[in-house]
Amino acid sequence: MAAFVTPVAIISGFAAPGDFAQTAENVLASETLYRAALALWVFGVAGIILLGGSLYALLRQVSADLALVALLLRVAEAAFLGVGVIIRFAVLKNYAGAATDPSAAESLHQLMSSAIGASSYVSFVCLSAGSTIFFFLLLRSRYLPRALAGFGVLASVLLSAASFAYLLFPQQVASLGMVVLAPMFIAEVGAGCWLLIAGANIKYPSSKVVHEPPS
Repeated sequence: MAAFVTPVAIISGFAAPGDFAQTAENVLASETLYRAALALWVFGVAGIILLGGSLYALLRQVSADLALVALLLRVAEAAFLGVGVIIRFAVLKNYAGAATDPSAAESLHQLMSSAIGASSYVSFVCLSAGSTIFFFLLLRSRYLPRALAGFGVLASVLLSAASFAYLLFPQQVASLGMVVLAPMFIAEVGAGCWLLIAGANIKYPSSKVVHEPPS
C-alpha cells in the first residue's frame, strides 16, 4: 500500500489544476523525484505478485483451485497497473514537449490520463475479484478472525461495484477520488498487520477445513 499511496501523493503535489503548462513545468523541475515516485510504483507492482504468491501458498491447502484463480487475478491486477506506470513514463516525455507545442501536448496528456484511469480501474476489478476469493478462503479457514476476513470480503465486493461503475459512468465515479479505495485499504492493511504480528491461526482444527486435491 505504501508503494502506491506515496507515489500518488508525490505526483499529485506537482499538479496545477487547470494549468497544464504549469504542471509540466513543476514536473520537469523535479524530474528525478517524479521518476523516483514511478520507480517506487514499480516495486509496488512486484509486491502485488509477491503478496498473491504468499497468500496462494497459505491458502492452497484450503482450496487449491480457488487460491490459484485468486493468484492469477492478482497477477492480472499487477499487469494492468504496470501498464499505467509505463504510460506515466510516457507522460513525462510529453511534459518535455509541452514547451514546443503546448496545445498538442495537452491534448495528448488528456488521452494518456484517460488511459491511466481506465487501466487503474480495470486493475481494481482484478484486485477486487482476487481479494474477494482470498478473503473468502481466509474466512473459511479461520486463519484470520472471522470479523476481519468477513469485512475483507465486503470491502472487496464494494470495490468491484465501484470499479464497474467507473467503467460505465467514469465522470460521476471519478469525482469520488480515492474514497472508493478506503474500505479495501482498511481491510488489506488490517489483514496484513494481523498476519505480520499475530500470524495465521493454522492451529484451527484441520477437520474444519475442506481440503481439495490439486487439479
